[in-house]
Amino acid sequence: MSIHLEQEVADFSERRMRLATAITDYADWLDRQHGIDAERTLRLADTASSLRQDKLVVAFVAE
Repeated sequence: MSIHLEQEVADFSERRMRLATAITDYADWLDRQHGIDAERTLRLADTASSLRQDKLVVAFVAE
């Protein structure tokens, strides 16, 4: 894998982690400000968890 592609994949992973953290922070803020319900809390937690756990698979096919 080229250095450029490796860096792009690493950057993508970092953006996903930052987004997951932002979603968690947002859910905490909503709860403090408005007391969000359990369903919304679960949806936001599931979204953040999916972002943290998902894996990117890159496959190269050649003839």
